[in-house]
Amino acid sequence: MSRFRIPPWLPRTRKVRLSLAVAAAIALGTAATAVASADTSDVVTITSVTASTNPGQLTISVTSDSALTALNVTLASVTEPDALSFSLSDFTEEAGGSDTSGTYQLTSPITMTQLPALGTYTVEVGAMDSGGGVMTDDGTSLAWLEQPAITLSASQTEFSYASPSIVFSGTFSLDYPDGSADTTSVSGQSLTLTDNLGSSSAMTTGAGGAYQVTVSQPDNDAAYDVTFGGTGTINAATSNPIDVSAVQDPARVTAQASTTQLDYGQDLTISGTASYDPGSGYVPLGSSTVEVFSEPYNSQGTVLSATTTTNAQGGYSVTFPDHASGSWYVYTGGLPGNSFLDQLLTLAAVATAKVNVAYPVSISGLKATLSPFAVLTLTGCLHDSNSGKGYGLPLRVEYATRRTGPWHVLKTVDGTGSKLCGTGPDYGSTFDYQVTVAVAAAYYRLSYPGSSAYQSAATGPVYEAKTLTKITNFKISRHTVARDGTVTVSGRLWQDAKGWHPFAGQRVLVEFRYKGVWYYFPHKPVTSASGSFSGTFQAYATAPWIAEYRGGSAYFACATARVTVRVTAVRSAQVLGPGSWQARPVAGQVLADTQLRLAG
Repeated sequence: MSRFRIPPWLPRTRKVRLSLAVAAAIALGTAATAVASADTSDVVTITSVTASTNPGQLTISVTSDSALTALNVTLASVTEPDALSFSLSDFTEEAGGSDTSGTYQLTSPITMTQLPALGTYTVEVGAMDSGGGVMTDDGTSLAWLEQPAITLSASQTEFSYASPSIVFSGTFSLDYPDGSADTTSVSGQSLTLTDNLGSSSAMTTGAGGAYQVTVSQPDNDAAYDVTFGGTGTINAATSNPIDVSAVQDPARVTAQASTTQLDYGQDLTISGTASYDPGSGYVPLGSSTVEVFSEPYNSQGTVLSATTTTNAQGGYSVTFPDHASGSWYVYTGGLPGNSFLDQLLTLAAVATAKVNVAYPVSISGLKATLSPFAVLTLTGCLHDSNSGKGYGLPLRVEYATRRTGPWHVLKTVDGTGSKLCGTGPDYGSTFDYQVTVAVAAAYYRLSYPGSSAYQSAATGPVYEAKTLTKITNFKISRHTVARDGTVTVSGRLWQDAKGWHPFAGQRVLVEFRYKGVWYYFPHKPVTSASGSFSGTFQAYATAPWIAEYRGGSAYFACATARVTVRVTAVRSAQVLGPGSWQARPVAGQVLADTQLRLAG
């Protein structure tokens, strides 16, 4: 096979005009020493060089001023500078061409036998006509590479909750550049399954070029294909695309709370069933996540309270401590925040009936004092775990004759002061209640019976008692007197010390009521050894009179019934007001006004 060698001094351009002497030197393959003369030579133009990788064809189009006499082609690479050469005789001119304008195609395409080394080759072309015109071209490359082909199929093009995965499979095949099959290099090749939404899965071909990959969560409305990136000896390739989409099935869920009333922090169980309709009616929604929230879900930070998974029959049950009253919101199916499930199932949501949570109540530090007028004062600290919202709770003051009861309600009280008590961070508030007792000696406690919002509570008992007293034989010497007249008041004071006994050495007040105010005389008779007392007092105005013993640290007060003393012969001009009286207003309570009747 003759060769057309391009001398190294010849510029590699697409169009070169040479003198006849230079052209002759090229044709002879000798080093040309001549330079271009002033003589005009023919023009040869290589209009195109086309290299087809399959089936190894070369096509060259040439125009010239005179008949084409030489067309030399060499395939060269860095490692193979003279890999393969052709001359004009190796080409066949296509029909319709002429000796000055034609397209020449290799009569026999290149084979692997001719060019066994795969790679990219530069196509060096030289053409000359009979008039001495010459042109060279080395701007075309022949990618003498294996040609891959990738097939792709899918187990399904629609995925659903019942069938959420897609198996992609196919074959990777190779043809040598001359079109013959390469069956030995198809295994062990790296392929990538990608979709137009950015997901990808790497895989490697097996025997015979087969491959398979399972996508457990396909992208909805995505186009998948398989790509081969190519190597130095194999071209890149892409398979046919396959479009896949999700089928969304309707889902539903039920939820029941184990109770509608429980104590703060006590376990609550929520149970129910989940189902979905794949198109043939509702069936159990098995192995599905169930989420429980204390409020309707929103994307602004709703806190998940509990989660579980349905069994094969779609049933679920979840138990957790409850700390707040209200309904619980149960979600399954296309769960909030789960984009894949959202594609396959509608969001199923349901709320339970309201669950009331009773907060703990603590009544601590109870102290009691009992006044002589039978007023019981109870102080202490009221505390609950609901940020102080229970401080208006109605508490019962209860009493019993024995420490263990039975207990009887004396009165209901409520309200607290502004002073904090207890320990932080959830402090309590102090209370100060006053009630009138019903018996002389008893155990007392504060209790809360409990409600849907607060738990029951009771203090330990405190004991308070005083000795009963009474005045008998109360007498006023005269019931009618003139103005500033005097009367004698007498009586007898007793104490109940394991039976009634005279109460000696005690001061007794003599009092009268005028225009709504009780007055007492500064002179306070003292009881004798027999408990008797007596005194003379001036009558200023018509009024009811009593004798009163105001009690002490260990004794109840007592008072007599009222006896009216009338004052006569008083002219209005002569009436003097209380400011001129020796009597003084009573400070505090007067037992006669309380209607107090204590049991022993």
